[in-house]
Amino acid sequence: MCTIKIILVINPIHFSCWICFGNGEPEYSKYFLQWTIKEELQCGWYPHLLCTTDISVNLSYITEGSLAENKSTAKTKFTNDIEVELKSASFMVPTLNEVNIDSIADGHLVAVHGMVQDMFNAELYMNEFNLPSCHDRPLSLCFRDFGPQELDLSEEPQNVKFCERQSFYIVPVPGESDWVQKISFYLNLYCYDYSYVYDSPTDSLKINEIVHIYGILEHARLGSYASQDEFIQDGKGSEPLPRVHAVVVRRMKHNNPLLTDLPATLSGLDGEIKAVRENTMKLLINCLQSDKVAAEYMLLHLISSRLPVDSPYPTTLPALNLICQNADTDMVQDTSSNGEAMEVQSDLDQSSELLRRLLNLLPTLVTHLSTVDVNLNALNNGPCLMPIRDSTKGVLNAGRLQLPNGTQVLADETRMTTGQLQARGLLNLRAINLLATQQRVPYDFQFYTQEWETNARVLIVSVGPSIIKPVLSIPYRPESENQLTTASVLTKQQWSDIRKYISLLPLCNGRFLMDTALQQQINSDFVRWRRDKATFIEADDFAIMLCLLRLLCLSYGDEQATLEHWHMVCNLERERQLRMKTYKVQPAG
Repeated sequence: MCTIKIILVINPIHFSCWICFGNGEPEYSKYFLQWTIKEELQCGWYPHLLCTTDISVNLSYITEGSLAENKSTAKTKFTNDIEVELKSASFMVPTLNEVNIDSIADGHLVAVHGMVQDMFNAELYMNEFNLPSCHDRPLSLCFRDFGPQELDLSEEPQNVKFCERQSFYIVPVPGESDWVQKISFYLNLYCYDYSYVYDSPTDSLKINEIVHIYGILEHARLGSYASQDEFIQDGKGSEPLPRVHAVVVRRMKHNNPLLTDLPATLSGLDGEIKAVRENTMKLLINCLQSDKVAAEYMLLHLISSRLPVDSPYPTTLPALNLICQNADTDMVQDTSSNGEAMEVQSDLDQSSELLRRLLNLLPTLVTHLSTVDVNLNALNNGPCLMPIRDSTKGVLNAGRLQLPNGTQVLADETRMTTGQLQARGLLNLRAINLLATQQRVPYDFQFYTQEWETNARVLIVSVGPSIIKPVLSIPYRPESENQLTTASVLTKQQWSDIRKYISLLPLCNGRFLMDTALQQQINSDFVRWRRDKATFIEADDFAIMLCLLRLLCLSYGDEQATLEHWHMVCNLERERQLRMKTYKVQPAG
């Protein structure tokens, strides 16, 4: 029997891992995998961060006898042990987002945080081979490509065994909020790279997925021996990019650094969830100038998420459309919820003021925000919103709508004018319409178009009803001219709780139950509404009410709906429908 012993040491002076076979002593083992990192430099930008400038990676795989069957097991155990140690020592590993890449030596263990923007065909690499100049000792290109300074490339490799690896193009997370970057990274350096993933599972990394990768940095291929043709074939133009050979790949369910571990229940928030909801509502009411109904819809919009297709409940809350008054209207007639008519001053710059407020508040709440201009000029002459594959270079050029799950999209439709949409404009309008109404983004592969599912929230601000349909529309009714004060009214802990609240609840959307008695009451209400012409409700509107019921329960930290929740939803929808009936689009001029 062959014994396998793993010695893993991580400290500021030495980081090493040995996978040993035979008698278990590294210095006497015939077959071993040695990973050694010697400290030569203490980084100046972090007093506590100890980095290195030299890593030697020597792979000697088992090639004879019964030891061969332990090769993959040993490599897997090695990777698992690295991941375990990183839980307590990850701060020692430099992250490409915060460290100048020129200061990191070739072969250094690094971390990469970003979004998978593109992926390429699987490529073969020599997992095992021999070279005569190396005295026929086993060599491997797993986790690293050897450069000409290490190997004589004129030699013919012998006894070659190939394996596959998948390469991905990693970019900074689009629209990442400043508060996320300040918590995650001391310096915010935008670094792009290629990451190679070995032994990729059947559910490999997917486009638009946020990942955190620990791997080996490779500068070698950036040298003079790498041809420009290789760079063009591999990816984004002729500019060489660093390669990271992934050892540990973590697929992120969210991008909130405050949520290190997802709690099993909604009670996992530090603050009492109803108090957190109340503080969140204060911010939204202040932002929306005391429009409490719009603030309620905004809160439910911010915590919404698409449910799995097999869910017994409606899966998606439509995009939210805040309708501002026409710019040429001085006075508008409004009807309050108690039936009393009242005059409301309509500011000529109401829509621009609302946009300014939203652009100030939303980046402080969500982890990533993307803004999209939806007007005639932007649609016709602006960049393509949909990703397009460049078949000549074999790369995917990102559009504005290539976004990771959980992104908040703010669509500015306030400057829309009359005119004709050109070919590009029609494509852009279709792309934003698909995202808002069906949670899908079209990808143009030149010879065909494919729609990929996504999970992004779309908030539309428009003057008059949006051209994007169908959406959940609510006329905006500001009741005060208060100043936007978000930074001073809450403590640091309250801000932290609100940010965790908004990130956590979309991940808990599936935790929703409804007892039989409530189901019967809801069915009875639906039948009664359909019988009366004055209260007639379409099936789509009823589905929206069920989505609102689920989200309202979650916003209070409840996983089971009650009759009280249902009555609250009915009151909200009654007020919204009343606003829609009394809202009239004023003719221009």
